[in-house]
Amino acid sequence: MTEPNQPEIKLPEGFQTGAVFTRPTPAEDSYPLRLDQYQTLCDGSSGNERASRDFYKGLFFGALLGTVGLIAGVDWDTFWARKSKVLVGCLVVLLTMFLWSLFEWVGHSKKLGSEDTTYTRLKRTISQHFQLTRPVTGSSEAIQEETQGPEATE
Repeated sequence: MTEPNQPEIKLPEGFQTGAVFTRPTPAEDSYPLRLDQYQTLCDGSSGNERASRDFYKGLFFGALLGTVGLIAGVDWDTFWARKSKVLVGCLVVLLTMFLWSLFEWVGHSKKLGSEDTTYTRLKRTISQHFQLTRPVTGSSEAIQEETQGPEATE
């Protein structure tokens, strides 16, 4: 039991044999991905950045709507007569939110646009490939001669 199994045939000196046993893996089904599924997989690493961008986008439109509603709903004759500080405070807060969220939204959008993800690299490679290839024109014999050489047509 302590000695390894020796082959029954005589092997050349220095030649060793062995076997590797592995467990069989269960059969796994694979399915091709649609483009939207592939993009979701590739862009998954930038999920937090996209969420921040969308948050600031929503905040921008909310502040815009609030500012427009406040300006449209105020009786300006009464405002100038009383000089209400509450209205001015609300307007300043809404305008600050409006400008700050616009700045952040644009910043996050630029960052996402310049981000180097798997999807953007693949898209760039495919675009470069199709920009470098020229359209096929001419007869089939000319194309065959061009790709395989003149001796292929003889």
